[in-house]
Amino acid sequence: DASEIVYDSGTESVADVPFGYIIPTGTAPGTYVIRIRNRYAASNGNDFDPCETLANGETEDYIFEVINPCAAQITSVSAPSNCGAGPVTITAVGNSSTTSYKWFSSEFGAAISGENGSTYTTGSLTPGSYTYYVSAVGASCEAQFRTPVKIVVKPKPNVQFTQTAPEICGSGGTIQIATSNVSEEVTLIDDHFDNLSNFVNSFDGNTEPTGAWQLYNGPHRFPNYGPAVSSGYGGGQFAAVTTDVQRNSNFLNYFSSSSNLPSTANFTTLKMDFDLYLYFEQQNNVNRGYFKVQYSTNGGAAWNDIADPNAFIMTNVGVPTRWSKISINLPAACLGQNQLRFRFVAFAYSSTSEWMVNLFA
Repeated sequence: DASEIVYDSGTESVADVPFGYIIPTGTAPGTYVIRIRNRYAASNGNDFDPCETLANGETEDYIFEVINPCAAQITSVSAPSNCGAGPVTITAVGNSSTTSYKWFSSEFGAAISGENGSTYTTGSLTPGSYTYYVSAVGASCEAQFRTPVKIVVKPKPNVQFTQTAPEICGSGGTIQIATSNVSEEVTLIDDHFDNLSNFVNSFDGNTEPTGAWQLYNGPHRFPNYGPAVSSGYGGGQFAAVTTDVQRNSNFLNYFSSSSNLPSTANFTTLKMDFDLYLYFEQQNNVNRGYFKVQYSTNGGAAWNDIADPNAFIMTNVGVPTRWSKISINLPAACLGQNQLRFRFVAFAYSSTSEWMVNLFA
């Protein structure tokens, strides 16, 4: 039945291609089968149905189940910012369908035994960052998504007074003051891509407007090669750019900070964390495609590469519905700056006869 086709590469022959299928809203719960077929098209053509005999290629069937979403959902979470090592109590709030909770120390591990209340108290945590997870439980189901709860434990400053004499009278005495553990973790920018106000697009190559970074609501299915991309369970917004656009020259797009970051004076180290999905039609070929992160210390007048290997990538990262968490250590040159900016660089080869289909999100 032609109405059952959810993806067709058409007349294009490809070595590999991501594609996705967004299950329509209102689909009845139950078990379904999706069939995937391919064959060598050079001598056999590209028009075949789901059942005919093929001289080559593969046919694979996959079974998936559509279930009703659990009515119980987490509506908010909170965690105090602790100063000094010790236990931390975190809190979750569920909707009216929530009857209990499950707490987790990892995104995919087992639940913490015996913890089913709206609060959870951790063991003693040393200074640093931690992420716990919580899910809502209803009368007969558990929410499919675990909501993250981030905890920041700041080091407690130590101040020591040392005097050369037991008592001080007048101006003749001396007191020495020593401090330690005076550093803490501070977030300079936290962008959830509710809009693109913190970034600006620019081009150094193909200027096709549809090749600019844009805001999408997940899940979103891109045309032609067709992955269904979502930055998290249940959707959410994300920024992405596809190079499957007008194909007459190389694609080189910059997604740059629209303003200077807060001052980095008095910081000792800096890092950048973000979620990333990358697809390259040809991997590990700098002339075919790459993703790069750069920084500027003069408000965007000049840009510099970053030595961290996560700041220059030519291989696929993550999958369309489960992105990879990337962390980049920024160089010392970024410290003590009042005009610090960063940008994401997307490159793909393109000409009038050949082009690379890449996706950056």
